[in-house]
Amino acid sequence: MLRKTIIVVGPGGVGKSPLEVIFRVDTRIDPYRLRRDGPRASDDVFYAPPKLYPELTSALELLGDERQPPKPQELKPPHEIEWYEKSKTLFFNVRQEKQFLLLGGLKNRTAKADIYAPVLCGILDGVVPGLEGVFGRVHIIVLNPASVGASEENALTVIQEKTACNCKACGDSDESVRRRCDSVAEELDAWKRLIQQHGATEFANWEYPEYLYNERGSARTPLEHRIDLLCRAKKCLLAGDPELKGLVKSDKAIRADVLLKARGSLLKEKPELEVLLRSEEDILAKPHSAKS
Repeated sequence: MLRKTIIVVGPGGVGKSPLEVIFRVDTRIDPYRLRRDGPRASDDVFYAPPKLYPELTSALELLGDERQPPKPQELKPPHEIEWYEKSKTLFFNVRQEKQFLLLGGLKNRTAKADIYAPVLCGILDGVVPGLEGVFGRVHIIVLNPASVGASEENALTVIQEKTACNCKACGDSDESVRRRCDSVAEELDAWKRLIQQHGATEFANWEYPEYLYNERGSARTPLEHRIDLLCRAKKCLLAGDPELKGLVKSDKAIRADVLLKARGSLLKEKPELEVLLRSEEDILAKPHSAKS
């Protein structure tokens, strides 16, 4: 069982992905996605073919694992949950496609997990007895790009409008923007329940959408701009949720991690540049050095 799990939810383009670097956790838990249309990109390490679902569940059952009996109020499709307790394997539906999490071997650790909000509600509601305890103490953040709270009467329309703007600014196709806006309608009730019933902290009018991280702003370099945004976003999170204090990195550590990731990406494309770049040891020791 995990000791603590951080989960950030919110609409597409709101800026969830860039925040991954600010959290101080032992491990990250991402779902494998069984996508009919194939991987999202050539480096999509969490893609799996749909045929893996019957093959994997059959293998689990042959090894003596069984799907745990759900309570009568179990979620029906499209958000059905399937839990194999012995192997700590969780299957669930997201927009008519299967995803799964492998949760074995994560004892007494702090994790950052990516779980679809309606499924997360089902887990915390105790849809499958004992499943909610696997994640330990759950710390939930709801990022809302709109100036109105998720529970307000006109929230759906306003959040969809802001989501459309954020996704267009990211360069999403019209079809992608439509899907992301439709997803707001699917997830809004779950966000409200997480806030009202499960102690989630809502950050309405979130000012750090994903597209901002791809701009240069007034900083010296795009990397400096990204680091500045992340540190400001962290400060905003701490102001609204002081309990995050022990779960986020220092500004120095955030800076070092961003520089290390940029270094790794550059060397992957052009290994010959290694002699011109600072070493990983130097970046960790002196992340504020003028040399990039």
